[in-house]
Amino acid sequence: MKSLNLPKEKTFVGPALTWKRIIAFIIDIIILDIVFSFAFGWLINSSISSEISFSQTYEMMNNAADSSELKTVFLIIFLLAFVYFYKLEKIYGQTIGKKILNIYVVSTKEKFIWWQAFLRNVGLLPLLFLPVILLADPFFMAFSRSGQTLSEILSQTKSVEVFKYGQEVI
Repeated sequence: MKSLNLPKEKTFVGPALTWKRIIAFIIDIIILDIVFSFAFGWLINSSISSEISFSQTYEMMNNAADSSELKTVFLIIFLLAFVYFYKLEKIYGQTIGKKILNIYVVSTKEKFIWWQAFLRNVGLLPLLFLPVILLADPFFMAFSRSGQTLSEILSQTKSVEVFKYGQEVI
């Protein structure tokens, strides 16, 4: 029996859909939450009583005598989250959440290099004004023509998706 000579599957690269980017980020945060809960949960639970409110916890964090150990743990958690995003995006062009949803990080100028991965994820670090970048990112994504976040514009990167159409040869 002769096989059909149908066109091969074709692909094209386009901007990643906003809802997929959000879901990918949520997946990554859930993964990090699970890992950090196992790694640091006992230490955080021993430092914070489950019976105190969020505002009391915040006050405790600002009291240097009560919170030096807790601040160190949270700093380590933020650094590890930064490393997760930085390393996976630098090496593979995608995190686990992006891989599940077929999203890639690419450079808009040249080959994707270390400083772009660093600048793209620096908003995750709890330093000075940097969390403002993380908070501003969704607004830039919603209102920019290119759909890029502030960190993507600054790092000259974008999130793309590989779209497939057509059929494979049988």
